Amino acid sequence: MQNSFYGKIRCWERLRKCTDEEFRIAHFINPGEVTIRSRNQYSWDLKINRNALSGLVITLVLSLIPNPAYSIAKIVPDGVCKIDGQEVSFKRKIYACLRSGKKIFWNEQAKVVVPAPSPTFVEPIAPTSFSDLADRAGGISYWGWKKSATELKTGALSGVEVVQLLGPNSQMMNPDPTTAIYLTERLYSQFVQPKKVYLIYFSFSDVTWAQLQFNKYALHPTGHEAANSCQSAATCWGAQSEIDMKGNAILLLSVRGGGIEDLNHSSGTLEAHEFTHAIQGSQFIGTSKEAAAYCCTKSYMPWWLVEGGAEFSHAAALYSDSFANYSSERKNDVGGLFTDATITTSWLETFLKPGSTGDWAKYDNWRIYDVGFLASEVLAALQGPQSIMQLYREVALGKSYEAAFLGIYGISWNDAVPILAQAIHSLINP
Repeated sequence: MQNSFYGKIRCWERLRKCTDEEFRIAHFINPGEVTIRSRNQYSWDLKINRNALSGLVITLVLSLIPNPAYSIAKIVPDGVCKIDGQEVSFKRKIYACLRSGKKIFWNEQAKVVVPAPSPTFVEPIAPTSFSDLADRAGGISYWGWKKSATELKTGALSGVEVVQLLGPNSQMMNPDPTTAIYLTERLYSQFVQPKKVYLIYFSFSDVTWAQLQFNKYALHPTGHEAANSCQSAATCWGAQSEIDMKGNAILLLSVRGGGIEDLNHSSGTLEAHEFTHAIQGSQFIGTSKEAAAYCCTKSYMPWWLVEGGAEFSHAAALYSDSFANYSSERKNDVGGLFTDATITTSWLETFLKPGSTGDWAKYDNWRIYDVGFLASEVLAALQGPQSIMQLYREVALGKSYEAAFLGIYGISWNDAVPILAQAIHSLINP
């Protein structure tokens, strides 16, 4: 063999015999290049290739450093325990080599905890039209949220100016109300937006002050708006939104007092809801139906779409980063429907398309919010949240609600109602 030599490698300090393990190490390094020529008690005679020499020397050095974790042979804790403090894993348990006096023995320490694999989330199949809505009802909630989150990520800010006013005896519950305004603005960035928004915050102690502020900006104040929104310290939870003739939004926002905790007043959902109303009304500015912008969008649009659309929007805008958080807020809004046996498919059909708009006033007032939330979620799952605001814009530009609905969703309103009712019923009876 070329480039080889005969040499002798002695065992550690010549104080012990060469072990079988040391001979195995020689073969382990490079079986094809190491040949054991002879063996005595304290040395090896080897024939070794020069190129393998460096690897052999390193391995021999490492083998002489005490390392409980390294062993060529598998250590079984029912055998002899030699190294104090050594730990091994065996059959999902950890064993340690312990010393007690002159005795050294294996001791069971703990079971090895094998974490369960995280479940892989699989997106539900998205509904694409009213024709497959019934078969894909399981994907409505997720895709209503997902399409809204996607729209918000790509939406641009129009630069609305936010002016915040706070009553002299009131304390803010929401430390960052502007975020809710900007998120809602981005959700509907393709549409007409208010140029400026006034946020008037007040508690029960500041009802008179709040009304004076509202009177400065509102187009036709009645003088009772603040009192209607905050009738007592315990029931000071209302809000109101208006548009002035300059295209500015005025949001009258009550503040809970006395240390009362209210997520709707601290999370931004109240601001997002009322600002959505301002955007709804803004679609009518500059059109033949402009008067509706200042007071009466419900004259042209279903009441459940006005309030339920704002309710859905605040959840979609504030919780676009987490479907779980969106679902939690959704449950807070519509949870009452899950235990109400009177909400049948037939009931929903009549509610969605009553004989006249005045009929909505006959229902429990919250129905236009919670049923409207789910109806808006269905429409967003099909065509995105912008399709809902497009209904307002096309009605403002002269179309009837029915004609606008047909153009956007590809089905007549009459034909859509029973399908929409069935989808909503599926959502509250999963």
